[in-house]
Amino acid sequence: MATHVLWFAVAFISALAVVETIRLAQATLPRRPGPRISTSRGGLTAVAASVVVFVVLALAYKSHAVAHADARVVKRLVPDRTKTVQDIATVVTTVGDLVPCFVVAGVLSILIFRRSRSWTAWVLPVVVLVQISVQTATVDTFHDHTLAQFTEHVSTAGAGVSAIPSGSVSRLLSLFVLAAALWRPYSETVAARLLDLGGVVVFIELFTRLYLSRHLLGDIVAGLALSIILVAVFGWIINLDRRTPSTDDVSSADQASVPMPRASVARKRPTTARDRD
Repeated sequence: MATHVLWFAVAFISALAVVETIRLAQATLPRRPGPRISTSRGGLTAVAASVVVFVVLALAYKSHAVAHADARVVKRLVPDRTKTVQDIATVVTTVGDLVPCFVVAGVLSILIFRRSRSWTAWVLPVVVLVQISVQTATVDTFHDHTLAQFTEHVSTAGAGVSAIPSGSVSRLLSLFVLAAALWRPYSETVAARLLDLGGVVVFIELFTRLYLSRHLLGDIVAGLALSIILVAVFGWIINLDRRTPSTDDVSSADQASVPMPRASVARKRPTTARDRD
């Protein structure tokens, strides 16, 4: 019973964390086209807070006591794991791996480029490369503890060996938020659907990673913080070439709202005596 309550609490908090991270990531996007930083004060605060959280967690999880306390919570989730759900989760969670993320980035880039014809559509695969570089540098620099160091009965492939940050969570969230930002000038509806889809995908990825004991909770939080930083950096880059939609993209409603030139009204000629005759 206690394990079920813990799972419910973890799932609820995870869903809230994903929604809030997407909101903060969107706040970091520039409001006006151009090379200058035009992010709102809230967006700048979100970026600064994310950098602080990322660095603090990377330093904190060098401590054996901090990592061990986190591992005790994650290990409480393991007894409730069934083989059928474990097999399904093992397949589903691969969407956050490096190669699938490159595929997702490539597909999104092609779709966006066909619509915008802008080079900024191709920044999405670069986001994946930068995220991997940051993740590798963080692991090599801080040498944080991993879940595998505190768990002897981990049975899933690749479980417990990943350190701060969670690469799958940060990659997927930043990809979908940036893809939505690239689509927004052309369709608010598509942009909103991309954000909804991204939120669901990131939540499932986060949940399955915890279910399979592949990450500590601190790894997940650091991954969410890194995604905000990536969105802020690449949001500024794509804003350098924000193209205005062509006239073909203007909706009929917008065209109807454009005032039409007034037709010239012929003046009535005064009636003369000849006309009366």
